[in-house]
Amino acid sequence: MLVDDSSPELVAAVVSQMCAYWVRRQGEADLGATLRKADCPQFAERVLAHLHRQM
Repeated sequence: MLVDDSSPELVAAVVSQMCAYWVRRQGEADLGATLRKADCPQFAERVLAHLHRQM
């Protein structure tokens, strides 16, 4: 959460790269679900917000 508060443009860039990586690797990317499974629901919401802004 702190990294997104202090450098949201960096988080947005990494989210974009991670999404592209998983789509290439598995044909889909559900970063939000993965983060929720890792018990990071608040960060999952931030990641989803970045993805929605990128669309």
